[in-house]
Parts: sequence; C-alpha cells; structure tokens
Amino acid sequence: MSSMTCPKLPYTRQLLLLASVIMFQLLAAATEVRAAVNVSIGPSASDQGITLRGPDSRQQVFVTAELEDGRTDDLTHTATYTAEPAGIVEVSSDGLVKPLSDGTATLRAVGKDGETAEIAVTVTDYAGNQAINFKNQVVPIFTKLTCNSGGCHGKSGGQNGFRLSLLGFYPDDDYEFLVKEGRGRRLFPPAPSESLLLK
Repeated sequence: MSSMTCPKLPYTRQLLLLASVIMFQLLAAATEVRAAVNVSIGPSASDQGITLRGPDSRQQVFVTAELEDGRTDDLTHTATYTAEPAGIVEVSSDGLVKPLSDGTATLRAVGKDGETAEIAVTVTDYAGNQAINFKNQVVPIFTKLTCNSGGCHGKSGGQNGFRLSLLGFYPDDDYEFLVKEGRGRRLFPPAPSESLLLK
C-alpha cells in the first residue's frame, strides 16, 4: 500500500505564498475605517491664524487629522477649501493661500469624510509698496540667469573683475559686490541707465 504525501512546494514558492498572505493582511488593515478625533489646519498644528503681508505673500496650509488610535493623517491634498468672505484670499486645491485684498477671511477645509477645520487669514498692506528684498527678489534673478554659477561670476575669482557668491549663498556679500565695488559703476543711482549691470 502506498502512502499518499503532499507535494512539497519549492522554497521560493513558499516565500512567495507567505509574502502574499502578509501583503493581503497589511492591505486589509490599511483600508479600515479611521475616524478623526480632531482636525487642524495651519502652517503648523498649533497656529491660531495666518497673516499675509503684501500682494506677493503666500502661505501653504496643512490639514492634519488626529485619529482615534493616536496616529495622524495628512488631509492637505484631499480636502476641499473655501474662504469667506470672498475676495480677500484665494486658495488652491492643494492649500496654497494667496492674497486678493486687505481684510480678514475664514479659511475652511473639509475632509473627504466631512471633517472640518477653520483658521483666520488676515491680509495687510496689499496695495502698499513693499520694500525690495535683495535676498529674496534680486539674488534669485542672478541664480536663474546662472550669473552666480561656478562657470560665471560665482567662481572664486569672479569673471572680468566682477564676482558674486556661488549660487547666492552670501547675499550680504553680493550686495557689497554690486553696490560698493567697482567704484559705484555697477549700479549708478544718479543715472541708472548708465549702470554696468544693465549693459
């Protein structure tokens, strides 16, 4: 009488079967319904409000849900945003807030399961003239045009008697190089059109 035995699976098939079972259980656990206990909105969870100064100001908000089990879930890209009253701020579908006029608005985020969070947004100096920020408005122009790269004026000795810090890492030095070096010829306030920077 012959005994009947189960065929042995090769070792790789056993591993594949085990991995499939584990993946199935992980996917089942990930699709559990998770109820939010608390939903917050803001640049960080502890923020009470947002202030935007001037027409070029921007703020990215984040929507975070605290779940029953203590974990957090990012709802920023799945939430729907509204701002009331209209005309003060504009909010993109992924939470970037831009000013439209001076005033205060309430920004509301609604999650896919109906969770809501609100934050106050205040816009000031929208119509006012803002001072030019050398580090944030001028240096990026040199970087975009590759003037402060290693192959141009950003190399250690500069080029043609003019140098800038590599990729704008030292904006205070760049300001000195532009305004005060070269006997004031690079930027010439009495006759701006005669500035070497524009030629």
